[in-house]
Amino acid sequence: MQRKFAPSTVLGEEQTHEVHRLSMRILSEIGLTFHAQSAWDTLEANGCAVDRETGNVRFDPAAVEHFVAMAPGAFDMAARDPAKTVHFGGDSIVWGSASSAPNVLDQERGRRPGTGADFQELLRLGHMIPSLHVMGGHPVEPIDRPPNTRHLDSMFDWLTLSDKVLRVYGIGTTRVEDGLEMIKIGYGIDEAEAQRYADVEITHGRLAMLGMASFVAASKIPGSVPLLSGLGFAGDYVEMQWRMLQQDKPGDYVVATGRTHSVRDMISLAFSHVGMDLTWSGEDVDTIATDQNGVVRVRTNPKFFRPAEVDLLIGDPALAEKELGWVPSTSFEELVQMMVDADMTTVQEAVDGGYAPPTPPE
Repeated sequence: MQRKFAPSTVLGEEQTHEVHRLSMRILSEIGLTFHAQSAWDTLEANGCAVDRETGNVRFDPAAVEHFVAMAPGAFDMAARDPAKTVHFGGDSIVWGSASSAPNVLDQERGRRPGTGADFQELLRLGHMIPSLHVMGGHPVEPIDRPPNTRHLDSMFDWLTLSDKVLRVYGIGTTRVEDGLEMIKIGYGIDEAEAQRYADVEITHGRLAMLGMASFVAASKIPGSVPLLSGLGFAGDYVEMQWRMLQQDKPGDYVVATGRTHSVRDMISLAFSHVGMDLTWSGEDVDTIATDQNGVVRVRTNPKFFRPAEVDLLIGDPALAEKELGWVPSTSFEELVQMMVDADMTTVQEAVDGGYAPPTPPE
């Protein structure tokens, strides 16, 4: 697809230069975090300052500009069907499908969490749309598939249900390597040619990847219940974004609650909100939780262990509070209650509508 009209000019030359200057400032003063130690030597050899205790890497602006200048102005992303190969650059317009929706909706079955069958139906639909050039990722999250092997099932579906350009999610070394190996098998190609076929998505903010198969090292957690993570209300974060946009000069801020909680904390609060007080016992895969009547309400299923996860997620919003006066208004406890109430409403709507409410995967 070719663009027939000249693109709109949003920024002037001076504004574009300012965006570039601030980008270089972020890279040189704040940097990126590389958890893949295999990248550190290469980065240092190319003029980067590497903190080997934290993995933080600060970049020399001249080195960044040197390597950016080496990037091609246009390239082709090869599809399994050569007729569906996509050209990037120039006047080309490339449309990709949306990805990672948590729910799916249709007239017959209503709104519900995604499954593997829903994933396949949406994938077939995307394949049939001529104006959709790239399969952008999971059209819906198939939560009935085990998280530790979900990427394998999804890649199999992409390879067998469509011959358009696909992508490999860059969430952990394991998933990237598995995805590239499956592409080589499905396309009947070798390692060198495989690099032409895969689009790797880089996620998780300031975590960075060097090379297609060298993403953040996966943390091996012996269970999901002890995992520590920050969790905040999206409405609070949107308010923070609004406050940032009201400033005369741009600044760098961390948007976070400053608190961290375990999955166990979240589960306990959720059950407490519906009148069940949990007692935890056991360790690792033997961890369970019973209510006040001795009924087992929570069991640990190793099928849902995640091969790529960090063991602690927490941010410090002190600067945002000091300069912008922003503090989260919704507590962790209130947020859990809101989520439980929303789920209870969904179940009640299903019952009132005469169809089965969503059920968790076994």
